[in-house]
Amino acid sequence: MSTTTLRRPPVDLLGLIGSTDHKSVAKRTAIVAFAFFVVGGILALLIRSQLTTPDSRLIGADAYDALFTMHGSTMIYLFVTPMAIALGVYFVPLQVGAAEIAAPRVALLGFWMYVSGGLVMWSGYLTDNGPGKAGWTAFDPLSDSVHSPGIGMDFWIFGVILAVLGCMLLASCVLGTIVARRAPGMTMLRLAPFTWSMLVTCLMVIASFPVLVVAMGLLWAQREFGGVYTGAGGPI
Repeated sequence: MSTTTLRRPPVDLLGLIGSTDHKSVAKRTAIVAFAFFVVGGILALLIRSQLTTPDSRLIGADAYDALFTMHGSTMIYLFVTPMAIALGVYFVPLQVGAAEIAAPRVALLGFWMYVSGGLVMWSGYLTDNGPGKAGWTAFDPLSDSVHSPGIGMDFWIFGVILAVLGCMLLASCVLGTIVARRAPGMTMLRLAPFTWSMLVTCLMVIASFPVLVVAMGLLWAQREFGGVYTGAGGPI
């Protein structure tokens, strides 16, 4: 009697990296977003440990500022929005009867820009002065080169820009799928409530995130050259 050994097919690494299938892009985006959620949650635990007792010396002032900044930035820019959009990338084409998401290569580019943004933001921990320490809102003058010196803050700025641009591309693909890739007979009034919620979400992302990108670019210019957020009466 012969026995047959079942072997798993080899992992298609190229397909894993470059697949434009909307389900694959959505899964990868959700996995990366959840990974950032875990590391951001660890930072939150460290913050709460510092606050358990008055005048705790568990974490230094600079380290606490970095934890506070990176926790908020991770949750806002690297988890909440990307996870929501990942759900849209996965379910919207299925709900509207589309064979694939609109502009699948753009969606893939958006995913990798989002991943790159997260890695650039967190690479600030590898610099001499550490990552950004001006809070996830990065208000000037806390975020200028005087109060937040070092390239880590610049990494934070460029990380936010890349991650936000990636989310904008993904949201644009979801919106394009809703508008132009619906199956015959699938009118807007027949869309599922989830698809309508993603429509509104994508419109908010596309309308608001360009302002954030411009603000981050101006913040970098303020750090390099000054005079952008500074008026006659002080910081704007």
